[in-house]
Amino acid sequence: MLTQGKSIDEALQYLAHSLTNKLTHDTTHALHQAGREGRKDLLEAARLLLNITDEIK
Repeated sequence: MLTQGKSIDEALQYLAHSLTNKLTHDTTHALHQAGREGRKDLLEAARLLLNITDEIK
């Protein structure tokens, strides 16, 4: 990106966004699938691990 004339801030923002997406994609996909399959046990485990205080409905 820097060779394309982008600023360091833009390159860092892109890197942070890309890494965040890469690290969360599989987990998010699995949670969506668990929800579709009614796997409240997995959703509850994720809620506890991620310290999410909202009730699962």
